[in-house]
Amino acid sequence: MGDTIPFKPRKVTEAEVFHRETTVYTAGTISLLEANPNDWFQIHEYVGDDYTKKANTLSSMSRYWAIKLLRTDNITLQFKISAYRKTKTVKLYARIVREEE
Repeated sequence: MGDTIPFKPRKVTEAEVFHRETTVYTAGTISLLEANPNDWFQIHEYVGDDYTKKANTLSSMSRYWAIKLLRTDNITLQFKISAYRKTKTVKLYARIVREEE
């Protein structure tokens, strides 16, 4: 079994508990997608031996943000993840879809 690490509890704010920090879906990225509806953007690229694990992480993160944006702001986010075995690369593409009125 593992060792117990001494830990001193500290009070945290609600924002610290429920805030998910991301380097992919930043406020700037969301603003760019909103300013250019229906246009696809490559918003992340990763190269490494664990590219399949990163693809799964990006997929999970993108599903979370698609649901969050739809529920909070009524924004439809679409995403596509491409993984390339030869180069061990993963690319994330995203867009915000606006219905034509």
